[in-house]
Parts: sequence; C-alpha cells; structure tokens
Amino acid sequence: MDPLAIVLPNSLQNAAVLTIVLAFAGYLVTFLITRMMAQRADKLRLVNMRLNEFYGPLYVASEAGRIAYKSMLKKQGKENNIIVTEEELKDWILWLNTIFMPLNNIREKSLSRKPI
Repeated sequence: MDPLAIVLPNSLQNAAVLTIVLAFAGYLVTFLITRMMAQRADKLRLVNMRLNEFYGPLYVASEAGRIAYKSMLKKQGKENNIIVTEEELKDWILWLNTIFMPLNNIREKSLSRKPI
C-alpha cells in the first residue's frame, strides 16, 4: 500500500476538523463581540434617556431662571438684588410669581421624580 494513500485521508480529516473548530471559534467570537456591543448600546441608551428626561429639563429651567434674574436686574439697573423702593418690591413680587416660582416648581418636579 502507498504511504500517501494512508496519510492523505488523515490529513483531509484533520483539515475538516480544523475547519469546523475554526468556524465555531469564529462564531463564538462574533457572538461575544455582538453581545458586548449590545450591552454598550444599552448603557448609552440609558445615559441618553437620563440626560433627556432628567438633566436636560433641570438644566433648561436653571438657565432660564439665571437669564430671567439677570434680565430683572438689568431692567432695574442694578448689580445685585437689593430692594429699596416700593416699586422695586412690586416688580420683584411680579417676577417671583410669574417667572421664578414656575421655574422653581419645574426644578422641584425634576428633582423629586424617581430616578431612571
């Protein structure tokens, strides 16, 4: 019998087994990488949801309050809020009831909501 005839079937058999093992390893690596990417995407989605639903409205309300306060001081021509006259007190109460308190209520609702 020819020695090549004996060796060739074993090498084909080894090649087939190696191909199957490599294909399975490739599938396993692809599966693990896909799973890691899905977990990373879920974490990113959670962070985006928190930013949009919690920190976004809180930031907007805080910035709006800061801008409104500076506008009120500019209207009164002051550097800080020291109420001196009756007119300034009425102006302050008007701004407080129409602008500052609704913004404070928005912030309070954002902070008292159950976190995501």
